[in-house]
Amino acid sequence: MKNINVLREKLKKSTGKKRVPLLINLAFEIMYSEPDKCIQYSREASKIAKKFEMKMELAFAIMHIGLGYFHKGYLNQAMQFYNKAYPHFLKINNPEWTSQIKSNMAIIYRLQGKLDLAQKTFYNACKLLEKSGKIKSLNYINSLNNLGIIYDISEKYDKALEYYNKSLKLAENIQFDYGSGNASNNIGNVYLKLRKYEKAINYLNISYKYKKKINNKKGMISSLIAISNFYSKISEKDKALHYAKLALEISDNFKDNGSIIIINSRFAEIYIDQRQFDLAINSLKKAIKIAKKEDINEKLISLYLQLSNLYEKQKEIPKALEYHKLFTELTFKYNNAESAKKISEIEVMLETEQKERKIEFLQKEKIIKDLQIKAKEEELIKKKNKEIEINKMNKLLEQRVREELKKREEQQLLLARKSKLESLGKLAAGIAHEINQPITHISLGVGNILVRQKMNKLEDEYLIEKCNNFYEDIKRVNKIINQIKIFSRDRKSIIFKKIDVNETINNTLLLIKTQYENHRIKLETNLDENIGNALGDKYKLEQVIINLLGNARDAIESKRNDSDKTSNMGKIKIVTYNKKNKIYIDITDNGTGIPEDKIDKIFDPFYTTKDPEKGTGLGLSIVYGIIQEMNGEISIQSKLNEFATIKITLPEV
Repeated sequence: MKNINVLREKLKKSTGKKRVPLLINLAFEIMYSEPDKCIQYSREASKIAKKFEMKMELAFAIMHIGLGYFHKGYLNQAMQFYNKAYPHFLKINNPEWTSQIKSNMAIIYRLQGKLDLAQKTFYNACKLLEKSGKIKSLNYINSLNNLGIIYDISEKYDKALEYYNKSLKLAENIQFDYGSGNASNNIGNVYLKLRKYEKAINYLNISYKYKKKINNKKGMISSLIAISNFYSKISEKDKALHYAKLALEISDNFKDNGSIIIINSRFAEIYIDQRQFDLAINSLKKAIKIAKKEDINEKLISLYLQLSNLYEKQKEIPKALEYHKLFTELTFKYNNAESAKKISEIEVMLETEQKERKIEFLQKEKIIKDLQIKAKEEELIKKKNKEIEINKMNKLLEQRVREELKKREEQQLLLARKSKLESLGKLAAGIAHEINQPITHISLGVGNILVRQKMNKLEDEYLIEKCNNFYEDIKRVNKIINQIKIFSRDRKSIIFKKIDVNETINNTLLLIKTQYENHRIKLETNLDENIGNALGDKYKLEQVIINLLGNARDAIESKRNDSDKTSNMGKIKIVTYNKKNKIYIDITDNGTGIPEDKIDKIFDPFYTTKDPEKGTGLGLSIVYGIIQEMNGEISIQSKLNEFATIKITLPEV
């Protein structure tokens, strides 16, 4: 706590890039006790480090954002930031911290039930440190402990104790209290499983003291759960419930979802012993809800099985079957023979109940046993055949997925081409007018020159002036034709380059401005010159602008038709601006607007509010896809019969 206060005082007096190491150190100190603050400090450090190109500090800042989320129990968010940090550590060639980030990933793999991947990742992390001579580092100690956890889960207790004791010895030698607390807690749990209760409670109490000393709330929760489990094992249920409630109180305040799952599972076990089955079911369902949300498969598997067994005890066979199927599906890759047998038994029970409708199934245990004996050999053959069938189905499914992905990509290209052709069709009349105007000027000018020549009144000054006018008209025609060529070019994929958003908008307006004026639609622009550049494909962005302006025009003309006020002036306004390193493009029209109940559907393929002859419903779907490819966002604000605003947001580069 003293160190934290010192860091906070220093942080108040610091400015600029000097804040970065202080923010990272402070985030590290409080990640267990104040994970939200840890995330806040790390985000600020990341922003400053990026601005000043501090490569190592940026890697640490991103990793600590992940650590903050991990200690809140938000595993998916934690993994997201670990993946972002990993390439940064590779670039700075730091083996110790590259190993650390791999270990952090492996912990999440373990919690999600991906044991093979977790073991491989921990092993690689240890080897990386051994090669670089960092066997006394904190990461090496933690990796040993986590390898022990993998063996513990696999019920290889001798191997688990070997790695736990190695981790504990190294941690105590360098006074690494966090590592000592974790290792002693895990040793206590193994002895608990081996029914060596005196050793178990000794190590669990030691673990709790270490974790309380450093205010490691997540660790304190783990130790309290283990102590609760100990008292449950020795049949002191009241004490078991007391320690579980203490753990839950800290977990709720700390918002540690992983621990809340474990504690609710413990509550269920205790309530079952006390024959309070409704409370047990409620506790398990709470745990399942959180485990599904956080994708913690390891816990979800055991919770499904626990709830299935509980329903079976209460003779609620359909519910038992429902949860046991969920359990079996999730554990099938481990070829859990016991699980397959269990679900087969329940299925036989239900089949018997259906065949003998007049006989209550729950009262016919003798019939069930007879059926199990007769069906035993058939079940074994059926299981083997089912495995072969599933393997074949998996291969077929993989092939179909590949084919569907290829087909989907081809369909997307076809839809994009169709949308572009629709846009070109709508532009054709306007483009013809745009080109016809300068050609008419040239034609009239040539006629005037010929008349003057016949009258011998063709002065050099007049001829030079006319030639200059002809040149400007030719340049205008050439520019329009080039823009049409660029827009109609067939591009199979998006090409990411820096693009000037304002220039792209102006190029698009070149094609349509006169056409819209002929439709009594005024085009207004307010383009901020300092918005910066976006990353994307300017040709596809032009397609986006063309589609959106076309929709705006249709909305204005539809409003005129509905109101019979054909003289009303339509208006489309295009605004660009930059806010918080994001480029915004707002396109607003005073047309019919969009009904509120249809805004959520407006980007769906083939959904349209227009008449069939005016639209296919592809335009906005294509627009949405292009903006997503550019890592942008698109949204709609509208008031019926007043206005509609399409807001595009693109990241500045």
